[in-house]
Amino acid sequence: MSKPSISATLTDADVETIKTNINDSKLLMPFLLNLSLEERAGLRTIGSKREGYVEDVYNTSLANAEALPAEFKTDAWTKEELLAKQLVKVRDVVSSFMEAIEDTLLLLGNERIHNADLAYGHLKQSAKNNSSITNDIERIARQFDGMGRRKNISTFTIAPQTTVEVENVVTKTKVVNTGDTVLRFKAGSDLANKVKMATITINPGSSALIPVKCSIISIENTSVDATGSFSVKTK
Repeated sequence: MSKPSISATLTDADVETIKTNINDSKLLMPFLLNLSLEERAGLRTIGSKREGYVEDVYNTSLANAEALPAEFKTDAWTKEELLAKQLVKVRDVVSSFMEAIEDTLLLLGNERIHNADLAYGHLKQSAKNNSSITNDIERIARQFDGMGRRKNISTFTIAPQTTVEVENVVTKTKVVNTGDTVLRFKAGSDLANKVKMATITINPGSSALIPVKCSIISIENTSVDATGSFSVKTK
């Protein structure tokens, strides 16, 4: 399948408008919080099974309000249920938005590398008869030193508050956090949700070892608004 080509621009005013709209959206949600790693560690999370459990208990409680003590704050719980559903809708829109941006950047990166390869070839040819660009060509060439020893190392970008799974990873190698956000690493399929797996926090610039007999890993970006990245060796 042929790759789509992108020919578009954004004006500085467009970028500022987008930033303003995003900031305005944040102002509509002043209750949003950024938790520390310690605060996150002590919280229970809701998966698909627990989501159903919470909704079932909530609806049953509403239908049998007399079974609850007078001090039980049903009204406050109702507000939490409504806000959770609304935030899920917002998250889905934002996630789709971020995914489109990341995919577009991926395609642009492919096109930019292609252009750079073509231009580099022409520059090398010209350098044979033009000493004025020889130093530039040598400087560019030094960036490729050692690249032949990094085969099968893939770098992934990961949107805020999302999980990425990578299959066919090489065991006893490292997952490296190459971005600026805190990542959570699990050895195994987090999305399958079949077994409880230990979570390892990977700070920016740090890494975690992939254990033996692990063919798939799950990486979560804990940031609420920043895209992260990581690299891992695959088969």
